[in-house]
Amino acid sequence: MRKKSWPLALSIAAVWILFYLPLLFGPKYGHITVFENLDGEFICNRIVGVFYRDPATAKHLMLGGRIPLFLLQRIDWPLSLINLIHSHYVAFILSDLIVRLIGFAGMLWLARFISRSEVVSLLAAFLFAFSISFTVFGLSVAAIPAVIYLTQRAADGAHRPWHVLLLFLLGWNSALVLSGLFLLITLPYIRYVLFGRANHRTLIRGYLPYATGLIVGSAGLFYATLIHFRLQRLDWHFSGLGWKESIVSFFANQFAWSFWDFYHVTSPLLLVYIAIIATLLVTRARRIAALLSLIVAIEAFYVLVHSQRVSDLRNAAGGILLEIQFDRFYFLLSSLLVITWIICVISAKGVLRKTLLVAGVLQLAVVFVRAPQMEAITPKFVLFPSPAFADHFLERDYAQIRAVVGNDSVMSVGLDPMVAVANGISSIDGYYVAYPLAYKHSFRKIIERQLPLAGPAVADSYDHWGNRVYTFAYDPSRIALDYCAAQHENARYVLSRFPLNDKHLKIVLTTTPTSIVVYRLEACY
Repeated sequence: MRKKSWPLALSIAAVWILFYLPLLFGPKYGHITVFENLDGEFICNRIVGVFYRDPATAKHLMLGGRIPLFLLQRIDWPLSLINLIHSHYVAFILSDLIVRLIGFAGMLWLARFISRSEVVSLLAAFLFAFSISFTVFGLSVAAIPAVIYLTQRAADGAHRPWHVLLLFLLGWNSALVLSGLFLLITLPYIRYVLFGRANHRTLIRGYLPYATGLIVGSAGLFYATLIHFRLQRLDWHFSGLGWKESIVSFFANQFAWSFWDFYHVTSPLLLVYIAIIATLLVTRARRIAALLSLIVAIEAFYVLVHSQRVSDLRNAAGGILLEIQFDRFYFLLSSLLVITWIICVISAKGVLRKTLLVAGVLQLAVVFVRAPQMEAITPKFVLFPSPAFADHFLERDYAQIRAVVGNDSVMSVGLDPMVAVANGISSIDGYYVAYPLAYKHSFRKIIERQLPLAGPAVADSYDHWGNRVYTFAYDPSRIALDYCAAQHENARYVLSRFPLNDKHLKIVLTTTPTSIVVYRLEACY
């Protein structure tokens, strides 16, 4: 490395260290968002790690063995090998770091190719990498800039044999039904706006390797479709927005400062978005207008898909129109916003260029301080307060439970059922995006009388969505679960956050230090 490059390399390393420092030295591990992250996707990733060691045990963990292993997402991804690491926390941090580094490298390549500016490229790369909300989706978001860059290299004739392998690997570790399919649909337009007309080599050496990787990485989904496996998605029933609500939603997502509907994908990048609009008004640059049009079209399409009329059509049509979420073009938004900001910077001059750079720096600062791990440092800026990693998974308590229940299955009351799964305990309840339709109907017998107590919204969500197979019992004074129905689903124990009173329950353990009560199910015939 050249002597003058050392200060830059050290500065880059310092930024990464500052981002991860609270996770490495925070109280009882760092704060990490739970909702749709540690309560679902992360646990499924950890089950993949169990699968590599013992497939039978991995299957037994999920709904008491009711989910076929081919429905276990990311089961064949090379990135999933990280989950062989025994420590949940180490696996999470390492996976998070690798995903963000790949996003950083991809945007750095692309930004340098577009702008030829080291400052702009680094700022864009950091902004993109740190804006990713959940990294449990693998490279579904992080790979997008690298795919755009590598397909353009193929179009330029600067293709290298290892580019094909890299594109295949990027696709293999990305989800077809999250970002992959939607990137393939929009990639010709994005590439044309940025670089002009493509040639035949782009398709063969660019799009095809990435698409092939996506197909390999979604082999389980294709197999389930091939054998006509009936998933809980067949019960999906959408309720949509009226035209007034749709308009509000459209503008709320475009100009979101703290929260938008795509929170689980990326942080809102409002400062960058406003800077892009301002630049377009001043420069009238065609490339900015074309990219901004795509961004607005994606947000408009999201609202259209969620409108009442389209929802009614999908419910009536059924089949793939009901089971596939067609609105997921939003997985591309952070990439498009950062790329458009780069185009704005190279199109602007003088005060406008400096303003754009300031907007980028301020946006990066906002994204940085809003990261969940910063909660202990900057609590006023964190949008969704979350427990520390160790406080969520309660390994000491669940080790005591595991010693009692052994290989038997449990059901959780007032607790996140996926915590039991994370601690190696089979559970008949949990949060899964794909599982058998028959099990959803069977589990409903357990919560038949509980759903009215939980409220009409909860009942509607279970019957018409159903990804969360929960007991929905959070108030000890409002519990009407059928414990014998739970035993018929092979539950042998019930874990509860509070005392339960039922003739079929016998207390066998109260854990320390959290006082989780463990009951054995008895006398059900």
